[in-house]
Amino acid sequence: MPYIFLGEDNKTVERIIYNASSFTEDELKDGILVEEIPQEEPKRYKVARLVYESGRLFYHYVERPLTPDEEIEIIKEENESLKQSQAEQDQLIMDLLLR
Repeated sequence: MPYIFLGEDNKTVERIIYNASSFTEDELKDGILVEEIPQEEPKRYKVARLVYESGRLFYHYVERPLTPDEEIEIIKEENESLKQSQAEQDQLIMDLLLR
């Protein structure tokens, strides 16, 4: 079973030891023995922070800085969405004018 070590906020997991056999009791005394570490869910443009609160482990997902390529990808997606929306509005206007 793994040991987790919390950061200064006493919530965020800073370190995980999966094999405690090579550590002394003194090195493990500040750790918390847990059954298992939950599986992280990949989320677009976010980074997972493992949190220990009220006796349970879970991930808190926070925004991360985008790479230049990701910024371009987002702008392209927004541009396509705007084009589609504009085309739909143009069609509605044409339908109204031709009635």
